[in-house]
Order: sequence, then C-alpha cells, then structure tokens
Amino acid sequence: MNAGADAVLDAKRLQTIQQMIIRRFPEVDGIKPQIRRQRPPDAPPDSAVNYLLIYKTRARGPGGRTIPRIVRVVVSPQGKIIKITTSR
Repeated sequence: MNAGADAVLDAKRLQTIQQMIIRRFPEVDGIKPQIRRQRPPDAPPDSAVNYLLIYKTRARGPGGRTIPRIVRVVVSPQGKIIKITTSR
C-alpha cells in the first residue's frame, strides 16, 4: 500500500467503500486492498488523483475448484466509486 494514498483516502471513506465492495463480492471480506494513486492519462499534472483499490483472493469456480479472483475499484478522492472491474 502506498503511504501517501491513505493521507487523502481516509479510513472512514475506505471503510465505507469496502462495505459496498463486500456486499457485491463477499469473497473479499477480510482482504486488505492494495491502494495505488491513479491519474487519468489526459489530465493536467495538478488535477485530482483517483485511487485504485485492488483486492486479490480466491473464489469457488465450476465444479468446486478454486480460481484466482481480482477485484479492481477506481475511487475518486471524495470516496465515490467510479468503476469496478473483476476477473472471472
């Protein structure tokens, strides 16, 4: 986790985001996400930075086999979820 990422994305916002993600993807419950700063490629250097939260875990697939699962969440500095993507 980046040290500077938590300075803006405070613990309360992060907890709220995590609760929403856990409701949609219960297998990430208890997983601490990696947090990265992310600036859109066409944004000016002084613009706000979004955050990318990456949850890595394993989920049950067809036939009971476990498969890797990655959930990526792009979050604004205000704590609004912009985009969620996941592996299958």
